[in-house]
Parts: sequence; C-alpha cells; structure tokens
Amino acid sequence: MYDDFETKTSYTYLQTVVEALQEPICMPKPELLVATKLLSIGERDKRDKKVKDICDLFSLLWYGGETPAGIRLKVRQFLPDEAIKKGFSSITAEDFYNASIPLQHNVEEIRKVVSV
Repeated sequence: MYDDFETKTSYTYLQTVVEALQEPICMPKPELLVATKLLSIGERDKRDKKVKDICDLFSLLWYGGETPAGIRLKVRQFLPDEAIKKGFSSITAEDFYNASIPLQHNVEEIRKVVSV
C-alpha cells in the first residue's frame, strides 16, 4: 500500500526493549504498531476484526508510555496524513460502541483517545 513505509524506518528506532520479563525482549514501538493498525482498520470487512483493531488502537494509545496525542504525532513519521485520517475516519459510532464492551470504557472516552 505504501511502498516507502520500509525505507522511512530504521530497525533500531522501531524497537524498544522490555526488561520486565525474565529475559529482555525487543518489541515494536507503539507508534509503529498504531501505524500498522491504521493501515488495516479501513480494509476490515469482518466486524470482530475491526473491533479488535479498535481495542488494539485504544490500548496502544492509552498505555503506550506517553500521551495519545504524542503517539499519534509520531505515527506521522510512518504514514502520510491522508492515511492516518482515513484509518481513524473509518471507525463508525457503532464500531466505537462495539469496542466499548470488551474495553470496559465508555464510548466517549474511547472516541477521545482514538481520534485525530
């Protein structure tokens, strides 16, 4: 979809080391995971997959180690603004409601976190 996605990234920038486990492991940074979710969410045709993507987006933005706005800003290093807007705008009111059940957060809170 975005051919230059790989060329704009460097491996060391994309990873973070999680040392809370018995053995430290390298994990993708939240902003990279958010970028991949935004690319896939607009293409989902199965409701349960889209709801899971919304839950993942919320969790990455809410628990990602900095403010949701800060993470959203960093996503711009990987995706053009149009792709970011397309991903976020593909989420409907019904999608937010369906995601609120497994997340156990109200719709407005989810909408506030998972919005441009």
